[in-house]
Amino acid sequence: MIKRNIGVFVVRAIGMLLLFTMHTIIARDLGSEGYGIFSFALSIAAVAGVVAPLGWPTALVRLIAEYRRSHSWSLMRGAMNSATRTALAGAVIISGVILVVSVLVEGERGISLFFSALLVPLSAFIALRRKVLIAFRRPFQSIIPDELLLPALVIAVCLIVGVSDAQSTLSIYLALLTLVTLVSGGLAQRAYQAEIPRAKPEYRLRKWMSLALPMAFSGVSQIMVNRLDIVILGVIATPSEVGVYAAATRFASLLAFGLGAVAVVVPPMLAAAYTSGSRSDFQAVMRKSSLFSGSIAVFTGLPLLLWPQYLLGLFGAGYASASDLLRVLAVGQIVSAIAGPVGFALLLSGAARRFILYQLFAGMLGVMAYVIVYPIFGMHGVAVVTSIMIISVNAVAYVDVVWLRFDAPGSRR
Repeated sequence: MIKRNIGVFVVRAIGMLLLFTMHTIIARDLGSEGYGIFSFALSIAAVAGVVAPLGWPTALVRLIAEYRRSHSWSLMRGAMNSATRTALAGAVIISGVILVVSVLVEGERGISLFFSALLVPLSAFIALRRKVLIAFRRPFQSIIPDELLLPALVIAVCLIVGVSDAQSTLSIYLALLTLVTLVSGGLAQRAYQAEIPRAKPEYRLRKWMSLALPMAFSGVSQIMVNRLDIVILGVIATPSEVGVYAAATRFASLLAFGLGAVAVVVPPMLAAAYTSGSRSDFQAVMRKSSLFSGSIAVFTGLPLLLWPQYLLGLFGAGYASASDLLRVLAVGQIVSAIAGPVGFALLLSGAARRFILYQLFAGMLGVMAYVIVYPIFGMHGVAVVTSIMIISVNAVAYVDVVWLRFDAPGSRR
């Protein structure tokens, strides 16, 4: 696992560097107001893209592991078909709703909502195809399209053509994301054909939906913890404030690349350990994953805590005011990385409902807190609430994973 993690880590590090460079170029060219419009659109699309598939991407990781182990190829084909149809239906419905709202909203928010509506189906399908490739143990193919190819293409087009406003930037991003979606779909289709023998699809929708829906709620609740700050600010704050806050979150997100590398490799291992009933193997995977992601986050987090003003200067002179925001958000991300992939551990070990409750409770309190603290403390209050939510959820989930008994039948204690 360590060797594979190192390989994934290197690829993800390159991808994060490209993504960071992409946002740096866009933030400098558009200024804080334009970057706020751009960031708000991407945040709405990311939120809706997680909701649309109704939990099927994460459910497929567990189902594919189970059906590969039992050679149930008909059921695997049926599950894949059901996941694709659900993602399509959900994306069309949510995209339509956002599109209608964008017509009713004037100004910059209307522009953000319009483009987010167009981005939702693409985000949903990339999320689904990515999980399929992870489940088939093809982590590099799952990463390359959206983490390497997309930012590299956006950087090239922005440097060659140039960007002057948020609308043209979002148009470029939409066109290139469409291309990346086609590439990701092609890779997933090749893996599908190579891994699954020909068989007539068999369907167990009731069983599958009982597994997927809790994971859908988990996705929503996780978004409430990790993404809701920018969405809320996009509604109640000015685009310039959203841009400054988004710059701080962009830097803080760099601390999650170790955890992200682990999340690409670990889910199939956790699913296999759970389905085989080996609690010791499950815990061993968790320990190694937490050590890896935590060490990376602590090491890379020190510059963000000590010299945030100099780093934010890369985005332009208008972003230096986000120094304290970055420090606060960085603390939350470091704690999350130290906890490790606790969310996947609970989702794949029969404890999905508990994890969902943790996140929903924190998310609902967070929404109320955002509305209360923003008029008093501004963006700094929002940043503090976000970090407290992240730390609380990860701490409770970590205790659950380490000390509580799993529900896997026949677990070896």
